[in-house]
Amino acid sequence: MQQFDTLIVGQGIAGSLVAYQLHKQHRTFRVLDQGHGSSASRVAAGMFTPVSGKRKTIHKAFFDRLKMAVETYREIELLLGKRILHIENVYQLFEDEAEKKLLAGKMLLPEYKDVFVKEVPAPDGINKGLGGIIIKYSGWVDCPLFIASFRQWLHNSELLIAELLDYSSLQTNSAFFQYNGLQFQNIVFCEGFRAVGNPFFNEPMIPCKGDIISIAAGGNNTSGIIKKNAFYMLPAMDGMSKVGATFKWHNSDEALYETDRDQLEQAATAMLDGAGCKTIHHQSAIRATTPGQQVIAKQHPTIKNMFMLNGLGTKGILVGPCYAAQLVQTIPEANPSGNPF
Repeated sequence: MQQFDTLIVGQGIAGSLVAYQLHKQHRTFRVLDQGHGSSASRVAAGMFTPVSGKRKTIHKAFFDRLKMAVETYREIELLLGKRILHIENVYQLFEDEAEKKLLAGKMLLPEYKDVFVKEVPAPDGINKGLGGIIIKYSGWVDCPLFIASFRQWLHNSELLIAELLDYSSLQTNSAFFQYNGLQFQNIVFCEGFRAVGNPFFNEPMIPCKGDIISIAAGGNNTSGIIKKNAFYMLPAMDGMSKVGATFKWHNSDEALYETDRDQLEQAATAMLDGAGCKTIHHQSAIRATTPGQQVIAKQHPTIKNMFMLNGLGTKGILVGPCYAAQLVQTIPEANPSGNPF
């Protein structure tokens, strides 16, 4: 019977990052994932920016997380031979006079001095409106390309088990886990919203449906990210710009609805300078969120060597590398002789 260090269940952002950290440590592992086409990781825009929320705050750990995220994704780019990380400024359009005043006040604070560029005119093709401000240290990861390319690397390296986990076939005892003729010293669940059916962890999970659209680029010829209110528009690639995202809490319906598409088209129109937009592609997925949006990165309270990384939330692309690296440090390593048991 083949024996391995770790089984990772799920190959979204969390599972891919855990797998990469194990790969860096030259540990044996397999990733079990069916390849659900509309998983949140495959649909996500992967944007990150230091300023967030209605109060436009900067998380105290942002720059440490950013440093590690950039290093990790650059390493993954070398592994995959693909460009997935894009460092771009955000042009934040003022929603109203109140937001304009709030951001003007933030610019005077020392911690914002190197983050904001003073109020500047909107780029060509973008709604001039009340103007806006540039936010540095921002960017995005091409999540669909990241997940698809990493999956191909796993497949080529014979590290992928392309199927959905059958919990009833997972055998546990005090020494190891056994699944379909394979033995593992450790198991890490990175199942996203599908963790609601996990029989081992009873973590509170709130489904949050999100929609994005890809539109014909039209007048959006800028190289940066455009934001207005809670919506964003990524730079045009292959003649299309991505616009997102909606948030529907306590909603696990993955169906596409015209009303959601219309909401995003209206948001895109509000960002563009007099140009309408045409939706080329519409996608939806269910995010795995938790009360208080706390990341689940933990060991099972009673089952030895069982772990979970989930609930990365809207900042998953930024916080994921840190949480994955920290979790892997807690996972016992197999015996160097090659026999983990």
